[in-house]
Amino acid sequence: MIGEQGLYPLEKTIELAEHYGKKVMIHATNPPEEMGTVAELLRPGDILSHIFHGTGLHLYATGSIDRKIRDSQDRGVIIDVSPGQGNFSLAVAKRAIEDKFYPNTLSTDLNASNWNNPMVFSLTAVMSKFMALGMSLNDVIRTTTVTAAKAMQEVDLGTLKLGTTADITALKIIQKNVLFFDKFNNTLYGDQILSAVMTIVNGKILYQSTETL
Repeated sequence: MIGEQGLYPLEKTIELAEHYGKKVMIHATNPPEEMGTVAELLRPGDILSHIFHGTGLHLYATGSIDRKIRDSQDRGVIIDVSPGQGNFSLAVAKRAIEDKFYPNTLSTDLNASNWNNPMVFSLTAVMSKFMALGMSLNDVIRTTTVTAAKAMQEVDLGTLKLGTTADITALKIIQKNVLFFDKFNNTLYGDQILSAVMTIVNGKILYQSTETL
């Protein structure tokens, strides 16, 4: 979305996507309108990313989460995290989790410029962060597998059902003190972190920790 042009580019994008039968994923940091107004435009299956950003009109810019955002999620708009190195506020996320507003998908927004940034680092780091914020292990796993695959319309992924693609990561919970932080200097302490001990792609082991031998 482009601030000075308001919601017009988004409205035209949705119109074009509707014509071609496609979904829309939007970058929602510092939107030109309140988050509820943005969410209300989206259709079931469209993705609202950077949901816990802390710039401009964020989730709590008006004091509480707009009912229109919850209603949009209820009708099928996918609420995505995509923290990256700057599109995430621990303070906003913590308050949202306390208010029982949970994302549909956990993701990273990793790219060539931020892949090793300690504010995001890896998918398992993001998963561990949300466990520290109060999400259950089951919900963290579900939002990175089942609902993530559904959001990408990948019916063969995110499942261990017999006959589907064997893309599997084995994780271990390590009990240790860990400090999470964001670009706003908010901090969060956790006492456990997820670590990958095996990665299987299409049925073949691509990575295996020595502790699994």
